Amino acid sequence: MLRSADLFSFFFICGSLNAFSFSIFSNYVFLRISCLNFFFIIKITKLRRAQMWAERKQKLPSSPSKPPRLHEVQNLTYEKL
Repeated sequence: MLRSADLFSFFFICGSLNAFSFSIFSNYVFLRISCLNFFFIIKITKLRRAQMWAERKQKLPSSPSKPPRLHEVQNLTYEKL
């Protein structure tokens, strides 16, 4: 027959293990969400950068033989600000 102290220690150990496993699970979920947010931010940054380059190419003169003039490039960067 089990004594009450044995039952208390049994439930205490089970509760501790349950809290420990929940802590590991919640840390895993938090880490997973953090990584997903990090990669999402990187992806958005890359897409935005590609979009800016596409807009810049449309505004620059289309002749590939001569590079754009300095004041044209400066005007484009000032328009963005």
